[in-house]
Amino acid sequence: MTIDFGVREQAGRALYERRMALLPGLGQPPAPAWEDLSDGERERWCRHADGPVPGPGPTRTRPATRPSDVMADGVDGARADDATLARGAQGGRRPR
Repeated sequence: MTIDFGVREQAGRALYERRMALLPGLGQPPAPAWEDLSDGERERWCRHADGPVPGPGPTRTRPATRPSDVMADGVDGARADDATLARGAQGGRRPR
């Protein structure tokens, strides 16, 4: 597999500039120009433009850590998740 570094850098720069354009609308100070970034910072943006790395990540589902007989308060009968159980322990609505 051949990597075209010119195309990769263009993708990283395009991503950086799209995100940079959003900063004023968020009330943030302007970001430095692409040319003013260090090589490491430019490489980081190129990695982001490459897409996610396969493997475990923050969006990967975790196994349930609750008893199998615990049900949610919802009308759909869905099982309670860890956050629902934690809210119940803090005095909120308790799962059945």
